[in-house]
Amino acid sequence: MAEEHPPDWPKIVERHAERVFRIAYRILGSVHDSEDVSQLVFIEAKRVQEAGPIQSWSGLFARLATTRAIDLLRRRRKIIEIDQTHFVSNFSHTIMWLELNLRRGCATRRHSCPNNKPPSSH
Repeated sequence: MAEEHPPDWPKIVERHAERVFRIAYRILGSVHDSEDVSQLVFIEAKRVQEAGPIQSWSGLFARLATTRAIDLLRRRRKIIEIDQTHFVSNFSHTIMWLELNLRRGCATRRHSCPNNKPPSSH
């Protein structure tokens, strides 16, 4: 749906940029991530505006800033969970190696089993 007068994007960005950034920063706690989210919000707002008229720019920007910042947190959480799984897996292998060598009597400094090294971390 075309509007009679297209929105003045430089003015819209100037009017809402600080609020969008503050919302993202409040959620993320990182200046760099908040700047990235702010850019995504304005790109998405342009797409939304092209699809139809906007009733409330402030409402649109608040919703987009909040949802995009939360999306970033969720992506970050998945990465942390994967890293922790990798750490736990390596830690478990090391514990198993130690238990095996303790049973053999080879895990002390005085005694070492030949050809038996602890698992390397990847």
